[in-house]
Amino acid sequence: MSNPNTATKSQLEAIMGELSAEDRKILEAHMKGSKSRRVDEATLMGKYPQIVEGTLAFDKAVNKQFVLITCAKDGCGKTRKTFTSDLFQVNMCDGHRKEATKVKKEAKVARI
Repeated sequence: MSNPNTATKSQLEAIMGELSAEDRKILEAHMKGSKSRRVDEATLMGKYPQIVEGTLAFDKAVNKQFVLITCAKDGCGKTRKTFTSDLFQVNMCDGHRKEATKVKKEAKVARI
């Protein structure tokens, strides 16, 4: 008896014909057992609220996904492009990040 969740070869071929070349590669890699590191936007937005909705894209030059984020400082509203692999550590625009780094460095010097 066959598993009802298992697709037949003809069903898989029909599905593969409807996919874009990029999606077909992902599905083929998944079927071979390799894991795709790509994450969907809903999962990322649940974890990182600074993401601008609808900006998830793929940069073929570096083979990574990227998004735009909004600055965490109140009233700033500037956006910044960042790779999804860096989202855990990036939450400000470049200007505010430099200011925060300067303040942190000055505080460290003052403690010494």
